[in-house]
Amino acid sequence: MASALTRISIEPGDRVAVLAPNTPLALEPHFAVPLAGAVLVMLNTRLQAAELAWILNHCGAKVLLADPQLLPILDPVMDDLKQLTSSPTTTKRCSRRANSPSPPPSR
Repeated sequence: MASALTRISIEPGDRVAVLAPNTPLALEPHFAVPLAGAVLVMLNTRLQAAELAWILNHCGAKVLLADPQLLPILDPVMDDLKQLTSSPTTTKRCSRRANSPSPPPSR
């Protein structure tokens, strides 16, 4: 994960926010984000959209790693999160593709 963060232009001192319950998605960034030289911003999963938006804007997070089940919480405020360079909408599109059935093989 640390190398993936550096590949998407996360530099030392950048903020990486995580919105996830106690799962590997919440654990792995505790090691990977500091390894990349960035600052980890763990978000409370019980907060409302406006509160999450305020925290994300105030800390200046460039990346948000979010559990796909929690993404609907952020839908109302996604347009207000201008400083994110990698947003959950990208993750959402990828997770939709991963969860959709595979097309039949072409002949």
